[in-house]
Amino acid sequence: MQTGGERVGENRSFWERTAQKISTQPLSESLTADVCVVGAGIAGVTTAYLAAREGRYVVLIDDGPIGGGMTARTTAHLVNAIDDRYIDIEKFLGEECARFTADSHTSAIDCAERIVREHKIDCNFERLDGYLFLPPGGSVTELMEELEAIHRAGLHDVERVDSIPNTQINSDAVLRFPRQAQFHPLKYLNGLARVIGDLGGQIFTGTRVVAVKDADRVKVKTSDGHTITAQAAVIATNCPINDRLVIHSKQAPYATYVVCLRVMREVDHALFWDTALTAEDEKQEIGPIPYHYVSCYRRFGQRHHARDTRRHLDCRSYRRARKSVGEAVRSITKDVEAASARRLRGGERKCCGAISRLHHARLGEIRR
Repeated sequence: MQTGGERVGENRSFWERTAQKISTQPLSESLTADVCVVGAGIAGVTTAYLAAREGRYVVLIDDGPIGGGMTARTTAHLVNAIDDRYIDIEKFLGEECARFTADSHTSAIDCAERIVREHKIDCNFERLDGYLFLPPGGSVTELMEELEAIHRAGLHDVERVDSIPNTQINSDAVLRFPRQAQFHPLKYLNGLARVIGDLGGQIFTGTRVVAVKDADRVKVKTSDGHTITAQAAVIATNCPINDRLVIHSKQAPYATYVVCLRVMREVDHALFWDTALTAEDEKQEIGPIPYHYVSCYRRFGQRHHARDTRRHLDCRSYRRARKSVGEAVRSITKDVEAASARRLRGGERKCCGAISRLHHARLGEIRR
């Protein structure tokens, strides 16, 4: 396999600066496979691996290098603390769906850990605590209602704590989520891609899909005129390409930015999330609510800070957020997009299903 290739944004992410992306030869002929996976990000590569492990002949294709899309610019937080609050999922879709959501995300973390351990993939995987906290003046009542919903969803180990250890974060209420995880996504994909090859799967990058047709056997057509015929196809692109209406009509693009900082003293490795930038933002009913992600990573024996803030935040908001997270390490204003249960009707939340054997895969939905 060769290395190098494209990237999504103008600037190189932390992951792109610390690992190379793998590229292979493009598809040069029509093929028949058991499973064709479109999209070589974290969902697609993991799905391809799981199918290959079950003895299926898998073909994985992407129009860029492995991990060349959003996976190379992800937060890399592997968590069951989700953007759409459990109390909202419970309200719109019921307790059973909330329990499935919690179990799905927990199983996904376990799945990633099992893969890393079994195949000895050097991707800096580690388990660590996550802390969800309020902005100054945030609603303690609402956070406690969320904690009750979290427990009903089956995450009984999540608890309220008095403070966040070894930080300058001050909050009226904090929830601790144990056994969360983080890793280096490109290193994970590079290692897993090699395992797929060892299991007999094939990976073709630089291969653009122009049509996916469902029938007794799925046909995936490429821009070069080749066709992959398979018993099943998995559409694991960041934005699904097999349906031009159901998902796209409910999506909106948002941007986030990262600033990497070097940590000059010891801090505990943990994940940090605030519920909103300000108490007033928590009351917002329409549109995504901006908030921060914080995490810590080691590079060459050192630790680094990285702070993301949403594009529309002004300097005062940035300074206020910077003060509130104190010693925290990587902050990302997470985009909830149109999938937020707070702002969507139940029917819209169910739109992620796909027709027949065409599945839009998410890592949180991969379970063994």
